[in-house]
Amino acid sequence: MQKIKTLPQEVINQIAAGEVVERPAHLVKELVENSIDAGATNIEIEFSQGGRFVRIKDNGSGMSPEDIEKCIERHATSKIIKSNDLWSLNSFGFRGEALSSISSVSKITIQSKQESSEGVGLIVHHGIKENITKSSLGVGTQITVEELFKNTPARLKFLKSEAAEHTQIKNIIKGMAISHYKIAFKVICKNELLYFWKSANSLKERVLDVLHQKNLYTGSGEAEGYKAKVIISDPKNTFKTSRELWFYVNGRLIKDRGLQAAVMGAYRSLLMHGEFPLAVVCLEPPQGEVDVNIHPTKSQVKFQNSSNAFRAVHRAVRSVLESAPWLGDVLPTQSVSVSRPAVDPAVNSASEVVNYAPVQVSQSFLGEAFSKTQYKQKTINMNTEATPNVQAWAETPSLSEKASDQLSESMVVKAKESQANKWSSLQVIGQVDLTYIMAQSDEAVLFIDQHAAHERVAYETLVEHWSNGSIDVQNFLVPLTVEVSEEGAQAIENQKQDWEKLGVFLERLGVNSIAINAAPQLLKEKALKTVIKETAEELISSGGSYSLETKIRDICATLACHSVVRAGHSLSLSEMESLLKDMDRFPLSSFCPHGRPVYIKQNFTQLEKEFGRI
Repeated sequence: MQKIKTLPQEVINQIAAGEVVERPAHLVKELVENSIDAGATNIEIEFSQGGRFVRIKDNGSGMSPEDIEKCIERHATSKIIKSNDLWSLNSFGFRGEALSSISSVSKITIQSKQESSEGVGLIVHHGIKENITKSSLGVGTQITVEELFKNTPARLKFLKSEAAEHTQIKNIIKGMAISHYKIAFKVICKNELLYFWKSANSLKERVLDVLHQKNLYTGSGEAEGYKAKVIISDPKNTFKTSRELWFYVNGRLIKDRGLQAAVMGAYRSLLMHGEFPLAVVCLEPPQGEVDVNIHPTKSQVKFQNSSNAFRAVHRAVRSVLESAPWLGDVLPTQSVSVSRPAVDPAVNSASEVVNYAPVQVSQSFLGEAFSKTQYKQKTINMNTEATPNVQAWAETPSLSEKASDQLSESMVVKAKESQANKWSSLQVIGQVDLTYIMAQSDEAVLFIDQHAAHERVAYETLVEHWSNGSIDVQNFLVPLTVEVSEEGAQAIENQKQDWEKLGVFLERLGVNSIAINAAPQLLKEKALKTVIKETAEELISSGGSYSLETKIRDICATLACHSVVRAGHSLSLSEMESLLKDMDRFPLSSFCPHGRPVYIKQNFTQLEKEFGRI
């Protein structure tokens, strides 16, 4: 057995470097954070050779000759003095190991000047310090890193390709530039200008400049002192990965699964599987409720109350989505007045009407408004000299105005009264392929998926019934028993009041058994067992209170999907107009509960181009 020995200082420094500088992108992050802490308003970043060469120049406060000699020592920092300072940090670089670690695995040249002193320079060759010299640099600091990992070939071997490392550096720079929008960034890669972002007036302005995205919307939320500001995309603007999810805590770029879950949870029922939105989330926790020193690269943090952080972000994102601001570019602000084309009377007089039998669709939970559908009446031309294959809509509505009004009154008004853009203001033209409602505004023609649209209306209605506890409940003659783990049974029992609000009355029978005494009539026993088991597992793993709501929403989405009009069902003009009117009741009517878009839009300008009119 080997004896315990104290490691040489060289090995200690290289171990520390491995923690702080996992790859060149982390090196860039540490140096840029130091520039930000120095109060820089202009930062220039240059890199090449896969990040083995990096130069950071800023116009910050600079360092004195005494400071520049101490800055490469381990645990040397100007950011903290006592242990309590770790919980009230207002800076980024505080570990006191960044420059020390970088200098031990590279050749680093530091030049700096304060306004009240002359410029100084220092060169360190892989941990070996040279004498301090004079520098002609202006006020600020310039740090040049060369030959990164030259003395640690094992780490050099595991670097990825030059292109891959450059991509990581670019992402880090973008992330830091977004949150520090008042700082101008100039980025040079391989002697070519890559980015130049001048100082911006707002976070949104910088986001648009850096990410090159359109149609972004801002919102805010708060929960017990946790404040969140968000900039997000509409649910149609999605990505195949989570690369466009940016999270910041007190301006620090981080990665956090809980906050990502909050964003994705807010987008529930608006995205298809495998889709991710764009979201920039800036969270400000109360003083002393975040630990930023749990990860060597400071890319992760720990909240004293993670549920409040979750709620603040969730509320901020959801507040934007429920206002559906993207509809302003789709729907008109007032009713469209367009004359319906008249059918040629000569054709009508020589026509014979052939009726198809109506189809009954189960819509019991929505009243009788959509309980009857009617196939379009096909007009067959009996005059061989007239134009053949002429079809016309027989406008014989299956709904009276009174019935339509009763339906609308039964729906819960969730859209804001101030919302000027209405689906019902569109001019309904007819039905395409017995699947799509064709309507128009003053600027475009829209094709609306009747099944997806009605599915959203039904889904929102069911969810509202669940929330209000207005679903009919039936008692079981013999209680339904569900076997779960001991931890799961306890988690379900802790949520007992929430279950009762949703119409499920349960009690704990034993160590790992749950007895259900009553449940909503619409919920099958098999589905209920599955919900109990899956929710118990999620409550154990996440500890959140949103698991139950998510499961209920999934059930409502399934029920809605099987209870509405489908493709192939003919709707009368009155029914189509009634459906559009009901869509106005719910702000998220532009997406079905599974995330599919409800409509597509074709501008008249594009049609005119296709026909060569312009």
